[in-house]
Parts: sequence; structure tokens; C-alpha cells
Amino acid sequence: MSRKTLAATLSALLLTGGTLGLTACQETAPTASKTPGSETTPIPSGPKKWVDPLGITTEFTTEPSESEDPLNINAQVRLNRVEGAVTGQFENTFARYIVYFDGEPAAPLQWSATGWQDEVIADGSGEPIDLAGARKLQIVIAGVAYPENLEDPHDVPLTKSLDPAITDATIELPFEGYSRFQIAAEEDFPYRVTVLDNPTRLVLDVKTPTILD
Repeated sequence: MSRKTLAATLSALLLTGGTLGLTACQETAPTASKTPGSETTPIPSGPKKWVDPLGITTEFTTEPSESEDPLNINAQVRLNRVEGAVTGQFENTFARYIVYFDGEPAAPLQWSATGWQDEVIADGSGEPIDLAGARKLQIVIAGVAYPENLEDPHDVPLTKSLDPAITDATIELPFEGYSRFQIAAEEDFPYRVTVLDNPTRLVLDVKTPTILD
């Protein structure tokens, strides 16, 4: 066999072997298989949504709002205290005020909210209530009874929210079945009012620029 013929034969063998090796690799490469029912749901990216421990999902507004029967004073519960706080997380941060009541309501507690105004009025005197802040929001709570002992001090304990956007907050003792709770700020913020049971509470949430990490 001549050198030229030998070289051609070796080249053919090498070419054939390389092609077979590539084919073998392609044929033996493992392929992914799916087992019915084994698919998993992808986990969405991004921050987790904050869940309100009170389960409140009421929509926010800046306009006047009210319950179904805002003039009904049949609940006949008594003021206990008002607690303010900053709650939520990230974009769901807001100032929260909870008005607590004593006694089992004889009917659902009712309310009406004025929306944001330049001034709010006190029951009885009809005079503007002195609040530190350019804009005021008042919640008129219906069905609040007088204290059992009129000789006791009538001040209702009130803890203000630490949210700096809420500049003031006060609550008035009942007058003819109504009690007025009001807050102040320098601008109109979205708010919502919710009544909860066991125990009876009225919750005022105000969405402000304050952010909790």
C-alpha cells in the first residue's frame, strides 16, 4: 500500500470515529422528564404583602363617609380609651387609632366621618374644636352612653399615634348619644373607618407618607 493510500484510509477512519463519538454523546445525553403532578408553582418575586392582624380590608377615601345607619344611637356602649399607633409595613404603613368601648352593644355601633375640613365643631357649644393642624377629620360615633357615675372624672385616656403626619387628636364625651373623635394634619390623607366586635372597637386608619421598614 502506498503512503498516499494509507494516509487517505487513516483520515477516513478518524473522520468516521469522530462522527460516531459525537452521535454517541448526543444519543446518551440525559433528557428531563416530567412526572404527572410533579410540577411546582413558581414563587413570586418581590416583597411580601403585609397582612393586617385585625383583618381590615376596607377601602381608603378622602371624602365624607358613614355607616349604614349613622344616626342610630341604640348601641349604648361607653367610652373606655383611645390608643394610637403606627402600623403596617412599607407602602402599607399608616397611623391607626382604636377607640375601645365598654359594654355589650344593644345594636351595631354607627358612625359618620366629615371628611377633611378646615375646622370641626364641638357638640353642645357649637364652637370650633382647637386642634393643632391645618386640616381636621372628625368621626361622629353614634350610640355612646353617658358614664355610669356622673361624679367620676370624665376624661377618656387617649394615647396619640407616633406618626408625625398626625399633628393632634382628641375625643369628646358623649352628648345626647353621640361622641366626637377628631384628628388633625397639615394635608388631606386617605382614611378609613371600621367597627370591630368582641370587644367593640372603632378603628380609624390614616395613610400617611410615613414608612416603616
